Order: sequence, then structure tokens, then C-alpha cells
Amino acid sequence: MKTKKFISEKKQFLFLLILVGLLFFMCNLLTPYVADDYTYMGGKSLADIVHKEYIQYLNMNGRSIAHFLARIFLVPNKLVFDIVNTFVFLWLTLCIYFHANGTDRKNKTPGHSIIGYFFIPCALWLFVDVIGQTCLWLVGTCNYMWGATWIMSLLLPYSLYFLHGQKKVCSHWYQCIGLFVLAVIAGWSSENTSGAMIMIILGWIVYAKLTKTKLQAWMFSGFAGSLIGYGMLVFSPGHSARAEEYVDDRNILIILGERFSNATEFLFTKQLVLILLLAFFLVLHIYQKKSLAIIYAEGLFGLAAFAAEYALILSPGRQTDRVTFGVTVLFTIACSIGLAYTAVELQVWKICRSLAATVLVLFTFSQGVMGTYDMACSYKAATARVAYTESMIDKGAKRIMVPFITPEPSTGYSAQYLLSDISAVPDYWTNRVFADHYGLESVKAVEQSRWETLYQHAEKRFMNCDDFTEYLRAIKRKGYVAFLAVQDDASQYLTRKDSKLLKKMGVTSTPKFHESYLAIIDDGKCVEQKQGDKYVTAHYTVQDKNFFVGSLGKYDNKNTSCTITLDGTELATQAGGMNIVVYSKEKDAIIDSVTFQLWGSRDFIR
Repeated sequence: MKTKKFISEKKQFLFLLILVGLLFFMCNLLTPYVADDYTYMGGKSLADIVHKEYIQYLNMNGRSIAHFLARIFLVPNKLVFDIVNTFVFLWLTLCIYFHANGTDRKNKTPGHSIIGYFFIPCALWLFVDVIGQTCLWLVGTCNYMWGATWIMSLLLPYSLYFLHGQKKVCSHWYQCIGLFVLAVIAGWSSENTSGAMIMIILGWIVYAKLTKTKLQAWMFSGFAGSLIGYGMLVFSPGHSARAEEYVDDRNILIILGERFSNATEFLFTKQLVLILLLAFFLVLHIYQKKSLAIIYAEGLFGLAAFAAEYALILSPGRQTDRVTFGVTVLFTIACSIGLAYTAVELQVWKICRSLAATVLVLFTFSQGVMGTYDMACSYKAATARVAYTESMIDKGAKRIMVPFITPEPSTGYSAQYLLSDISAVPDYWTNRVFADHYGLESVKAVEQSRWETLYQHAEKRFMNCDDFTEYLRAIKRKGYVAFLAVQDDASQYLTRKDSKLLKKMGVTSTPKFHESYLAIIDDGKCVEQKQGDKYVTAHYTVQDKNFFVGSLGKYDNKNTSCTITLDGTELATQAGGMNIVVYSKEKDAIIDSVTFQLWGSRDFIR
């Protein structure tokens, strides 16, 4: 009977592991490339990737191993990363489970393996802050989840040795070498979590001294490697350079007080459930007089979690979001140890366990549904935007307008939640890296509704125009209707070529300084023109569409306005200068809206 029960439990465990893997893999598939992913793309060769990472190590960031791996995985199809990332996540959950339950089934702890493992992915899903950015977003995952996985893997032999009594851990000399290499990588991973890792190793060494437990060579090998790796991280030139970017002239006590408050708020809001659960296990196990190793392990990992969060007080950057990933993992390990060593022979404990498991399932399910929907919506919007970008590139466009991610991600399960995206400013860093990746001169984002109205059917002959003269030549073609309206002024930077082109289209006069001005050009011929010192308006119908144009210069040196509407919907950018909206008869759609700033330069605004 025991053998059958063991096989049944093993199959259940395997089924749960596969289910978690499939669900996590699906989440990976619903996460597109975003933000820094485009920054780290473009590695032409291994030597080129190493060189780029060396430059970054000197100038920006010390997390060289994480960023090196990110650059590697940004070369092939993202599916490769999605598969590898799923296995890394599964190993992280198993690693946490082994911390709590050990790896020796002959001498396993009194915990129940199915409940013990089920708690781990649920805890990560519910309590990790912005999990989409730390476990799914490619660059973020390499920095946070993978870094935490290396750290917990390094700490595992210590838990197996001191907590579970598995004395044959790392018993061969070559395992010491491997542990040293892993320790360097783990120490080189995360400023706060790697620091907590060193604290835990020291904690176990102190425990060995207190309990007169024999210390092994591999323990010092891991400790030395972690110090080397941590030194490479925190003393990197790029780390120092980035810290200098944060300037805060306030009193240092105010700054530290604010950061302390932020860290405390995070711990006792987003981590409160785990903290209370850990406190319950500690009190229970002290009351039950559990072994010192169990109580010490729970306290050590819990204390390290607090230390990892409060260490961020010394950081000039943020004290929340992605950098707190390791904090949640450490709390999860501490609670998993408590769960593993809480006996459930009594009926009351069985009832409590069942109720707790039910609540955990319900909360995880509800958050899973909302999170998956949020991921799916943002994924659909992001992939549609990329498809549009690629279609415009195929048509020869060099400048494009794209929509913001709509609807805007509302939960931390989407990697794009609160993450820098393509903005309305073409020179913003996310716009530049996206444009560079696709070989574009510029990219700009607008509201989804405005994009659908004005730019969804854009044509390269208009989008690529960066000069007013060339733009006039484009609207001179047949099949287009162009609506021109001045706001403020559009006279100072008009050239003779501009005036000649306008006259060829039947425009008898050009705008004067601070003069109201509008013109409508259909099939290259002017069909309406008005100007003066008062507000001028015009109505025009084309293919059953009713347009309204209005312009007010600045004669009274106070009021100025401009409008070009279609059935009441504003189409003009309403910036100072010559506002132009172009309608394509063939497409039966607006194809562009632009303003040329002819009052102060010949620059354009979309």
C-alpha cells in the first residue's frame, strides 16, 4: 500500500509540475518584446555582444551576466527564450520546494509534497510585484527571475546540509569548483538579493559554530565566490556612473526616511500575507518545540527578506517594483519551510489546511483570469502595432505613427504595465530604440482612436515628407483632398517655391503675418480659399463626408485657433503654423494630419 501511495503522490506531483509549466509557458507566449528588449537587440556576433556588454559594464550597469544572456536570447526567435524561461521558472519553484522539503525522499520532512509545491507558484503569482516584468519580460526576467534562481540554487546545498541533514552534499572536489563558479554568477546578479544571499551563508556558518556542526570546504568556496561576484557587481564603473545620475538635494535624513517609509509600506502591504504566515509558523514551531534548525531556517530566510528590502534604502533608484522580486522569493522559502514542518495529523490542522488551500486556489484563479486577460489584450495590441510597422516599412515608409497600447495594461501580470513604451515624443529613448531596430527615421505614438482616424491608412509619400515644399507637391496629385488651416501664423518661413506651387493649384494668395487663412485643394485644384483678420470658416463635402475648416490668426495678439473636423471629430493637430489634413478618395479615409511650423521654422508636428 505504501508503494502505491508513493507512486500516486509522485504522479500527482508530476501532473502539477507539468500544469504549472504549461500555464507559465502560455504567459510567456503572451508577452511580446517591449522597452529594453529593443535596446539589447542587434548583436551581430558573439564578439560583438561581449563588446557591447563590456561597454555597458563601464558606463551603465554592472549586471553583465544577466544582460549578456538577454542579448544572446534576443538573437533567435523569441520562442526559444519562452521555452528556456519556462524551465528556469520550474526549476526556481522546485528549488524553493527542495529548500523546504529536501531532496532525499527516504528522509523527507513531515510536509505534504502536493500542498507544499502548490503553495510556491501560487505565492509567486499572487505576491511578486509586477510579475510580468520580472518573470516574463525578456530583459527583466534575465535580471530578476534568473538572478534569483542562481542565488537560490547556490543556497540550496546549505539548506540541505544544515536543515535536512543531507551530509553528502558537494562531497567531491569538482563540485566545490562548480559551486564556486555558481557563487560568482549568483553574487553578480542582484544588488539587494545577492547581498541577502551572502547574509544567509554567513548565517549558516554562524549556526555551525553555535551548534558545533562540522563546516565543509564547499561552504567557504560558495562564500568566497559570492563575495567576488558581488564585488564585480557593486563596484562596477557603470554602477557608479548610474548612481551619479540620481541627484536629490534634500536633507539626507529626509531622503532616508522617505525610502524607509516606502520599503515598510511595500513589506506590510504587498508582502503582509507572507509575513503573517511566517510569523504564525515561527510562533507555532517555538510553541511545539521544533528543532533549532527549523526555527533558525525560517527566521534566517525571513530576516534576509527584510534585509533585502531595507537594503534598498541605500539605493538612489526605486525601492519597489522589480527589485523586490528576491524579497518575495525569500519570504516564500521561509513560509514553505514552515509549511513543510507543520504536522497535520490532528483533525483541526487538516481542516485548516483544506480551508487555506481552498482560499489559495480561489485567489490564484481570480488573479489568473484577470492577469491572463490583461496580458492577452496588451499582447494583441503590441503585435498588431508591430505588424503595422512592418507593413509600412514594406511600403517604404521612414516615419510612422503608431497607437498606444490600448487598452492600457491594468495589472502587474502584463510586462507592459507601468513600463516605458513608445511615447508621443519621437526623441524619447523607447521611440529611438524601436525606430533604430526597424531602420526608421522616427516613430511616434498617439491615442488609438486618433490613430485609427488619421494614420491607420497613412501613405509613405506623405509620412516621409519632412519639407513643406515636398508636401505641397504630394497634395497636388489627383485623388486627394487637402484641407489647410493656419493657427497663429504661417508666413515667416514660406518660400518662393511654396508660393509658386500654391498658385499652380489655384491658390491666389499666401498667408500673411498673423492672418486667418484656410484653403481646400481637391485633385490638385483650389476649390475654397479664405483669409482675413477675422475668424474664417468653410464647409466641404466629399464622398458623403462633411468637413468643416476654421482659422483664426492673431490680429488681436490674444486669441488664436484652428480646426479641421469630419462630422464633428477634430482632425488637426491644432499646433501653431499651417495645419494640413489629407483625405484619400481611393481609400475613402484620412491618410495624414500634420502641422508645418512656418512661423518659427520649417519643422513639422504630427
